[in-house]
Amino acid sequence: MISCGEDDSKVEITTTGGPMMSIESTNHSFGTLEFGSEATCEFKVFNTGDQPLVISQCKASCGCTVPECTKEPISPGESTQIKITYDTKKKGKFNKTVTVYSNSIGETEKMLRIEGEVLADKNADNQETTN
Repeated sequence: MISCGEDDSKVEITTTGGPMMSIESTNHSFGTLEFGSEATCEFKVFNTGDQPLVISQCKASCGCTVPECTKEPISPGESTQIKITYDTKKKGKFNKTVTVYSNSIGETEKMLRIEGEVLADKNADNQETTN
């Protein structure tokens, strides 16, 4: 076992002959969110292979979802975070995806999913007009 990260998570290298992307969890539920609130989550990505893992791209399914991922190689046994921010200025339920592209052997693409519901804007009905 190899220790990585500040939380002393243990990552076991499970392959030989290349990088391998493993993700702690591929789904995140925000639950119910207030209109205009901050909606950000992080997905922990591990390299369980024996060569550097390179994430070449993180692509969102729409413009309301913004992923941030490193382009720096992830050494064997190490991890990184993929941060995803959802724009909560649109009310209603949402179910969005981010596809992560890498040089991982076997599976070069992994899909991350976020879901939740944004409540109606409380201020929309109470706004006064000014002259």
